[in-house]
Amino acid sequence: MQEPTKPSPAVGPDFRKLLRQGQKKDPIAGKKIREEEMVRCGYYLTAAEQRQFKLLAISNGHSMTELLRKAVQDYIRIHKHKLPKE
Repeated sequence: MQEPTKPSPAVGPDFRKLLRQGQKKDPIAGKKIREEEMVRCGYYLTAAEQRQFKLLAISNGHSMTELLRKAVQDYIRIHKHKLPKE
């Protein structure tokens, strides 16, 4: 009696490698890869953090999204040396 073979796990494409090679389309979705395109992402804050953050953003005339994007950009700029070379 043969043991059933386990299917090999699906391995997705290496997007970094595709970008290095000049690949301009996502091989799965077939959409163009646009580095400056805004993509939606979720994050979790405690209720207190969210309330305080929203109040500070509004009081300074900014949106929470604008401040989050700026914070992420600053973080990336500071730690960019840790990223793999393209």
